[in-house]
Amino acid sequence: MKFFDMTPIGIVLNRFSADLDEIDVRLPYNCEMFLQNIFLVLSALALISVVFPWDLLAIAPLVAVFLVLAFMFAPVLQRLKFMDNITRSPYLSHLAASVEGIATVSSFRQGQRFYLR
Repeated sequence: MKFFDMTPIGIVLNRFSADLDEIDVRLPYNCEMFLQNIFLVLSALALISVVFPWDLLAIAPLVAVFLVLAFMFAPVLQRLKFMDNITRSPYLSHLAASVEGIATVSSFRQGQRFYLR
């Protein structure tokens, strides 16, 4: 309970909404694209190895370069996702506070002011 008392509601909402978005929307799409691309690459490599076997020698260095770039890009992507979550938290916190106080805002007719924020 200490976590929920000390952590702002925007951070908690951001964390749960981002995780659910990853699982429900992005994960199935990315898995489907991954499987399609793996099948495409493997079938292209099989065709190249049958028709032009010497071209496989040129593909090996390209695969090595791609793997190096992929490992360099992974930490950058992780940092960008972290920064995205940090910038989204204040907006979700404001939204949660507005929803909690919607009765008060409506009773004082300040809805337009909160809508503009």
